Amino acid sequence: MITLKDVLLAKYVDKEWAWSGDSDDYTGLIWHDSSDCPTEEELEALKEVVETEKNNTAYRELRKNQYPSIGDQLDSLFHAGIFPEEMAAKLQAVKDAYPQ
Repeated sequence: MITLKDVLLAKYVDKEWAWSGDSDDYTGLIWHDSSDCPTEEELEALKEVVETEKNNTAYRELRKNQYPSIGDQLDSLFHAGIFPEEMAAKLQAVKDAYPQ
């Protein structure tokens, strides 16, 4: 369930605000920003949007946790000979300077 606080975290990241208490109780919003504070109705209307965005991007986090590290991916490409010669030479120079 998306809360009002979730909406603020997703849609108002560039604003200054704080939250106190229940994450779905509008009275917990403490607005510090110089811009107008969103109304409870405005935040409620964004709940469905945030929920949809969350559902549409959930795969990213799942994939991120399953992929090998970037270092492992790059090392595999290096060993497969995928890099341009200049880059491969630079990488090999580092490997030669600091052997395992």
